[in-house]
Amino acid sequence: MNQINWGRFVAGAILAGVLAFFLDGLLHSVFLRPQWMALAAASGQEMSQRDPTIYVYYVLYDLAKGVFALWLYVSMRKQFGVGVMTAALAGVTLWALTIPIPLCGQIPFHWFGRKVSLLWAVYGLVPTVLLTVAGAWLYKEPKTAAP
Repeated sequence: MNQINWGRFVAGAILAGVLAFFLDGLLHSVFLRPQWMALAAASGQEMSQRDPTIYVYYVLYDLAKGVFALWLYVSMRKQFGVGVMTAALAGVTLWALTIPIPLCGQIPFHWFGRKVSLLWAVYGLVPTVLLTVAGAWLYKEPKTAAP
């Protein structure tokens, strides 16, 4: 069984987490901004008056996504091989577990609506795959001593 290269794992997870933070920010502040503004207005909130400490939550959430992106990639390498295709598959798996599946569970509550959920899921696929591929790019197995 291969050992995990923890230094490379952490570096890849941090890279993936940082990319997740910025790509999620782009996704929500540009592509989904009209939907979030409408939802905020409908609930009587103003988007401009949000508590700035929420960014601590987003940083921790996105770093956790980076860790799980790398964990999935490292776990899948033995079965699917090393490389971009495995990293992309890990990214699609992460995407499914973090965006569309949880959003499907929220649809009956009518918090976001089906359209926002669908847009969020569709728009979230590419960034999730990209952050996983980027983090996986840094990961290499540790060198083992020859017997």
